[in-house]
Amino acid sequence: MTPLAQTKGARNFGWLLADRGVRLLVGLVVATWIARYLGPGGFGLLAFAASLTAIFAAVVPLGIDGLVVREILGRPEERGATLGTTLWLRLSCAAVCLALAIGYVFIARPGDGPALALTLILGVGLFAQAFETGELMYQAHSDMGRLVRPRLALFLAINVIKVVAIVNGASVFWFAGLTAGEQIASGLITALLLRRYKHFGARLGFTPGTARLLLSQGYPLAISSLAIIVYMKGGQLMLAQMLGDVEMGLYAAAIRIPDCALFLPTALATSVVPALVRAHVAGGSAYESAMIAYMRASALLGIAIALPLTLAAPWLIELLFAEAYASAWTTMAIYVWALPFMFLGVARTQHLLNERSMNISLWFSLLGLALNLGANYALIPAMGRNGAALATLVAQIGSAVFASFLFPSTRRLARLQCLALLTPWLALRDARRLAARVDSQADSPAAV
Repeated sequence: MTPLAQTKGARNFGWLLADRGVRLLVGLVVATWIARYLGPGGFGLLAFAASLTAIFAAVVPLGIDGLVVREILGRPEERGATLGTTLWLRLSCAAVCLALAIGYVFIARPGDGPALALTLILGVGLFAQAFETGELMYQAHSDMGRLVRPRLALFLAINVIKVVAIVNGASVFWFAGLTAGEQIASGLITALLLRRYKHFGARLGFTPGTARLLLSQGYPLAISSLAIIVYMKGGQLMLAQMLGDVEMGLYAAAIRIPDCALFLPTALATSVVPALVRAHVAGGSAYESAMIAYMRASALLGIAIALPLTLAAPWLIELLFAEAYASAWTTMAIYVWALPFMFLGVARTQHLLNERSMNISLWFSLLGLALNLGANYALIPAMGRNGAALATLVAQIGSAVFASFLFPSTRRLARLQCLALLTPWLALRDARRLAARVDSQADSPAAV
């Protein structure tokens, strides 16, 4: 990789990290303000519609982002057909998903006009999400800064308007409308900027051959993404169905802070993937040493977040969400311990990518879905929202770690995951050893 490419890639990553950080911080502050304003019942109703549309939002991309980027780079002369076909596939999927979301509300909450209206409003964002397909062109050329800047400005403006809405006593429908409005405006910004992008300069079109290629290769990832989001959000829908919007609102508040950490394993993976790939090529003990170091770092990161959040949960919940949400701290203290296992699951995915065994990942996701739905069904009636949090923890332990023992090709990895959970404090020692190994290889005559 040339120094120019390295600089461009680092700049691209920096923009994405800054965008994510600002969105998390501002989003948490405004969301807690909205939760305090609406109360557990109103916030729970909004969280129900948001969780339902989030499930279908995971389906709309069809799991083909990486494939589209590969096609843009591999066949630049067909970039218009590639992006156009992707856009039409996603618009079609968005229409089907919106119909399914509405159908779910009719079946699960018959006669609930507010829930239906909120789902319809937020469901419009599924179509706007399809119009962000042009983002893949910027990803292909490591040029996300051109999109991040205007979209981040839009995000900040919408959150200012949300604060104004709170001050002026707006109803829950305003907050759903503002969220959908941001998605629509973001899609329009992406589409307009794409037309002027120097690397594009093509006409969007649809080709059946490209559609068949993308769907045939992308469907395992699409199913896997759906399974993951269902077992992350499905418990919330079951909780709202069984116990009502107030319990849903308390649960949504409890998981808001831990969920802010979900971008960290992806950021860690971005940092270590080049070293893992090199170690995988070298093979033998080099790759195993790199993997156990990565696993320990993932476990340490998750535990380092879970432990202080558990101890501070009563204080944090009441400080951020007010006394009406005070009882939610026990839910947060349970849910947060799913993070170390989530992080180890992300680390396992990097190994599967190196081994070109992503088909196994689908089975892991489906197992997590089955565990989560079964545990929610058993635990929510007995333990309420704490049961939903415990169900998430059970599903993560089962699918992210112990499921690795089910396949011969991942059993060695399963032992490394368990070792990482038992000895996370050795992550710093591993990092020093790997750095020393890299330095010695760089200084050796063979490396010159």
